Formats: sequence, C-alpha cells, structure tokens
Amino acid sequence: LFIKEMGDADLDMNLVFRWDVGLRDDGTYYIDIFIIHQRKGRFVPFHIKNVTDSDLGSILNYLTVRKETMSNLWEGI
Repeated sequence: LFIKEMGDADLDMNLVFRWDVGLRDDGTYYIDIFIIHQRKGRFVPFHIKNVTDSDLGSILNYLTVRKETMSNLWEGI
C-alpha cells in the first residue's frame, strides 16, 4: 500500500532522508521511512508494520532511488 501511494511521489518534494528496518522476535520485518516535504517543512514518518517477501523488490527499488537522490544532494559537500 505504501509503494502504491508514495512510489511515484516527487523526489525533491518528498525527500526520504532516513529509513530503519527492524526484525521482530517472530522473524517478521517492519520498516520506518522518514520523509520531509521540503517546501512545506512537514516531517512525515511512515511505519510499515509488516514487510513480506513479495514487498521486498518494490521497497528496495523505492529506497535505492531515494538513496541516490540523497547522495546527489550531498555530493558537493
């Protein structure tokens, strides 16, 4: 559902600056994704409660693109 809603969001206006992946005692994973809406200055955290094997490809793709965006922003510093 997260990828369906946020997957094509503008990279600059919805800047992903952090994500954390956690493992529960039962072996399932969750992800926290932190976004800043740059022009509005809004901080928007997302908590994805359960990540399944079928979700991994789309989530990894989403985060890879956002990591590249963040790296490009900081490259000159």
